[in-house]
Amino acid sequence: MGTVATPCPRNASNEIFFDCGANVDYGLTVRNLGTLITQGLSRTSGKLIDRCLLNTDEAIASTSLGVDTDTGWLDNDVIAVASTTQTITQSEKGAMNGAAGASTLTVDGFAGAGGGLAFAHLGTSPIQAEVILLTRNVVIRGASATLQAYIDIKPTATVDCDWTEFYWLGSATANKRGIDIATTTGSCSFDRCSAHDMMVTNSRNFNSSSASGNNISITNNVTFAIDTFHAASSQSTGIMTISGNIFMRNVSSFLCSLGDVGGVFSDNVMISGASYGVVFNETNADLLGTTSGNTVHSCTGGISFPAVMANGTITNTICYRNGGFGVNFQATVSNLIFDTISLWGNLTANISFSTTGHGIANVKFINATLNGDTGFATTNGILISNAMRNFMSDVEFINGDFGTAAGIKATHTNDINVAALAYIRAILNNTKLGSGTEIATPSNMI
Repeated sequence: MGTVATPCPRNASNEIFFDCGANVDYGLTVRNLGTLITQGLSRTSGKLIDRCLLNTDEAIASTSLGVDTDTGWLDNDVIAVASTTQTITQSEKGAMNGAAGASTLTVDGFAGAGGGLAFAHLGTSPIQAEVILLTRNVVIRGASATLQAYIDIKPTATVDCDWTEFYWLGSATANKRGIDIATTTGSCSFDRCSAHDMMVTNSRNFNSSSASGNNISITNNVTFAIDTFHAASSQSTGIMTISGNIFMRNVSSFLCSLGDVGGVFSDNVMISGASYGVVFNETNADLLGTTSGNTVHSCTGGISFPAVMANGTITNTICYRNGGFGVNFQATVSNLIFDTISLWGNLTANISFSTTGHGIANVKFINATLNGDTGFATTNGILISNAMRNFMSDVEFINGDFGTAAGIKATHTNDINVAALAYIRAILNNTKLGSGTEIATPSNMI
């Protein structure tokens, strides 16, 4: 469907449509040594744009959106706008009403009055709603939201998909989960693609099931209304690259689940996840790969560590307005560094230590900025729970700033709350505590 040298022209389209009689009746299998090439183009020549940010605050029913980029998007193109609150369902989908202006998008097809936005969205720093383009001129799809197809990529196949749209794919059946990737000695690349409306229970969009994870690159894609993005499941070797993607809105479980943490996971944005935005979910991981520049907001929870892992550095992380915790340690983590992290407006706590394993060993936060939010209060900057009484834990904050009010960023109720008896040694080095209650119930520190 187009070639790398000669993509499908902008004034044309290529589509594969699977007319399923039952869910995943039909689909596309790229067999061992087979090749799948799909090459579309951006909507307007010279404008390789599939995302932008609001740069004006938009009210409910707004049909003219101020944006920071000349997108080149066209009449009737399908777009989605991210939630800027703690409510995941406020990420919404609509369409263009006429071609984009240099700094405006005129829209319809949303659920608000006159086809305008159903919800208000912010466009003023530090919170600017992401806007993503879902339309492409090369398409692979199923028949409907309940009669979905699938794509199954075998270990030695060669796959190269650019500017391609995938929707109505997936099921709970193995190898028919959505886009199943089993690449080992073959190669698999998705770049500037869109995946959306994969809503049958346990569907996934990109589902890496390879035992090695070699030669897989998922970069600069956008997604909306998927069940779960499941990357690098059960991998033990190899490097997988997940970079520059915007994952927006799912209906169950984690928005992005990393069963392998040894690859590249950088510059991704996770929005409106029904559970955590991203979960580092490899059991007994002994080395974190390149993890940098990721943002999580407007999910039920931000970032979770539910599995035992050790050794690595996570840099330049932003996590805000999530409905529970910003960062939650649920299992034993050791020798992990967060270098430059900004958390605010996460409802219960910006950071929670609740591990039921063998505690936290040598976890450091460098340049951590923790705040409440004038629109969404945060009870605790750091919450230490009852589970921490089982084993000694050791955490250090270096050059931190907790609870300094400025702009929309506010104080916490408690900068640190030792909510129950806990064996924890916390070192605060050159760190400011700016909230009214600096340390709640310090007597619980055994």
